[in-house]
Amino acid sequence: MFEAGILPRPDFIIDGQFDEAVFLEHREKQLSIMLAQESIDGEELWTNYEQEETQIKIQLADLVLELLVKEIIDLLFT
Repeated sequence: MFEAGILPRPDFIIDGQFDEAVFLEHREKQLSIMLAQESIDGEELWTNYEQEETQIKIQLADLVLELLVKEIIDLLFT
């Protein structure tokens, strides 16, 4: 679709010879387009913090529960 991994074709033959500079330039341009599209498509995954926020809340709740249990044990046995 992006032609980033294309093989040489007649478009890259100039004056009867394969022009590697034109080929590499086209390939690099298409690769940068592909990477930009990949960034745009994946942006939602990078900016969706809901899962991380939920995980931190669960860890914090576990920590508070653990501290409360230790405190209760200390009160009962002192």
